[in-house]
Amino acid sequence: MQRGTWLLIAVVLIIFVAHLIRGRFVQPAPDFLFASGPEVRLVEFGQGFCPAGVHQLFDDHRGQNAKSLTVCEDRLQGLLKGLNAALLRHGEKIEIIDVTGQNTELASSWMSAARRISLGIPLHPDRMTLEDWSDLPGIGEKTAAKIEDNRQNNGDFGGLEALQRVRGLGSKRIDQLKKFF
Repeated sequence: MQRGTWLLIAVVLIIFVAHLIRGRFVQPAPDFLFASGPEVRLVEFGQGFCPAGVHQLFDDHRGQNAKSLTVCEDRLQGLLKGLNAALLRHGEKIEIIDVTGQNTELASSWMSAARRISLGIPLHPDRMTLEDWSDLPGIGEKTAAKIEDNRQNNGDFGGLEALQRVRGLGSKRIDQLKKFF
């Protein structure tokens, strides 16, 4: 009995000491992994950029000076002149497009809805394509086509609640979609 008591006390002391010194060895994750706020935006650099992919930019991050914005070919560097990260929007996609074989231009679009959702970037009903709508749960190809047709014929929605003007979309379905917008 006495040996069991000493063993229990030893185990409790070991756990107590381990708990006390645990904080000294645990390092918090770097701040850059959790940066957020209006001054931080996630932008996707696609075709023509090396490396292509999603990059986190800050207001003071000048596009022409950023290592993450390097283009694959030196002749395309001129396109980045004046590109300012503060002008890029959260969820935007930038690509360098070869227009005629000799002329190139910078093209802007939106990341796919699937990518924006995975990155935690809220969607906006006026920045969605037919494919984006189809990818959302509860929205099939027919409903996506109705939504897109309604926007083309009646103008932008302005907000999620305006989707009720699309036949077949009620408040219940819109409530299910709110977590993405």
